[in-house]
Amino acid sequence: MGRALSLKPLNEENYRYYYFCLATNSQVLKKPTFHFPQDEDYAVIISLVLDPQSLSSQPELLAFDITVFYGKVFDWTLSVESAENVVDNFISSLSGILSRILNESPSARTQLYCFSSAERSAINEIIVYKALSESSQDTEALRICIGAVVDIPLALLTKLPPELLDNALYRSWAKASREQLENHLSDLSLDTTGSLQDLQDRLVAAMTAGNPSPRRLPKVICLHSTIRDLLVVPSTGYITLQDCADSLLGHCSVPGDDELYSLARDNEQDMLKVKLRARGMTVHRIITRLRDVLKTECQGDLRGILLNDGCPLSPAYPQLCRDLNLRKLIFMHEVMSPSHLAKCSMRPFLP
Repeated sequence: MGRALSLKPLNEENYRYYYFCLATNSQVLKKPTFHFPQDEDYAVIISLVLDPQSLSSQPELLAFDITVFYGKVFDWTLSVESAENVVDNFISSLSGILSRILNESPSARTQLYCFSSAERSAINEIIVYKALSESSQDTEALRICIGAVVDIPLALLTKLPPELLDNALYRSWAKASREQLENHLSDLSLDTTGSLQDLQDRLVAAMTAGNPSPRRLPKVICLHSTIRDLLVVPSTGYITLQDCADSLLGHCSVPGDDELYSLARDNEQDMLKVKLRARGMTVHRIITRLRDVLKTECQGDLRGILLNDGCPLSPAYPQLCRDLNLRKLIFMHEVMSPSHLAKCSMRPFLP
């Protein structure tokens, strides 16, 4: 720590950084990451209150808040709070926000955030469970949410059988003939005109767009994981939102999960909405402060640590398979390695 501090000239910005390190006993890890953008135009902060006592296979959503910032300015026209029929209200509210951003500012860099991995998993599960339920009505809202929010394999976005997506052609673009490229582009309902290089580039873009990848920004960033990768935060164990706020912002009071759950359980809706909005505001302050600390550490150039910049929304519009067994088969093909499947082939399948 001492050697790193001595390399920086003493100016106002570096003085604030020194104070941050000494006052909080925190340290920036100079480890590059693909999972936090250098900047964005719209930051959409999603806060959920989940029932920890629920025995259901899917998360039980009690309340939510979606706080939207344009740059560093709170956008109250886009931000929403939960109402009755929480799950339906969450999906319609989220899709409405994304649709407005797409319609009004299609080129604006937009990033979705939540704090915990439990929230990110719940967001994905709530949307997919709703899309696959027989009672789902607003299919357009669901399609927008799935395409823009849920990280799912390309096999679920096309009419192609999974084995076609994994064949040798897609791993060796330069060896494919024009006829092969045209056939595959046609299967994906894409344009087949242009030079050979145009066809190759078009197919590469189609196969990589929207796919989960270690080198791409997640559609919803888990801030807890990001801070753990970028910063050493003093904590007695699991790093909470309060720990992050104390480390990056100085001492401040942040509503915890237990407090929010108690308010939701006791149906204290007015106070719950105030606390949830305060949580979303705090998350955005932490995001902004984290970038400032990293910028000082990198002497103003974030590209050495944050390898990706924010991207405009580009939701795919999938037609999800509703057959449960086929969906499980596709998942196994996409996620499990052939060696793992070979080991499983000698064992009986459990129901």
